[in-house]
Amino acid sequence: MKRVLTFLFLGLLSLSVVFVSCKKDEETDDNTTPVVTNKMVFNGTTYALSNAYVFYYGKSNETPVSYNLDLVLSSSGFTYNEDSMDYVGTGDAIYFELFSNDSTKFTNGTYPMDTINAGFPFTFDYAEVLIGFNASTGAGSYEDLVSGSLVVATSGSNYVFTFTGKSKTGKDVTLSYTGGITKTIDDSKSKGKTRTLAH
Repeated sequence: MKRVLTFLFLGLLSLSVVFVSCKKDEETDDNTTPVVTNKMVFNGTTYALSNAYVFYYGKSNETPVSYNLDLVLSSSGFTYNEDSMDYVGTGDAIYFELFSNDSTKFTNGTYPMDTINAGFPFTFDYAEVLIGFNASTGAGSYEDLVSGSLVVATSGSNYVFTFTGKSKTGKDVTLSYTGGITKTIDDSKSKGKTRTLAH
């Protein structure tokens, strides 16, 4: 009888350990901070990104031939409206004026900043960061970038963009984004090009 009671006690003790352990695991899961994978880090602050827009501006007149494909990665509150052909909302974004050797896509490779505006393939000649920017009023802040390299890779049907650079005032800028293109806009026949988002 004593042996049976001992086994019952040990069984109840082990069950209580399991329940406590599960409860601790659940509490840990609930308190876990979500990991932001698609993000821009500007001057030490992280900004989540959820949209990727590409604007095609056509073939360059340079040799070797390149194709101007602008890339805009933005937060959920800052989106492009095709009816008004402009951005709407308020949010954060990073913009690159890129030159690819392919008119339909960003070819995998490293795109360093070209400060002489030569428009060669695998370069970008302008970039800017927008923080809390209101597309209607222009309120918020923006800053031009003066150096850095954008690395383009692919993973299945997704692009993988990574960037490290500096702003005009010396602030560090990094970027990591994996995903598809939200929308591609063909502006190759437009009469004029809006070079930047904020200016």
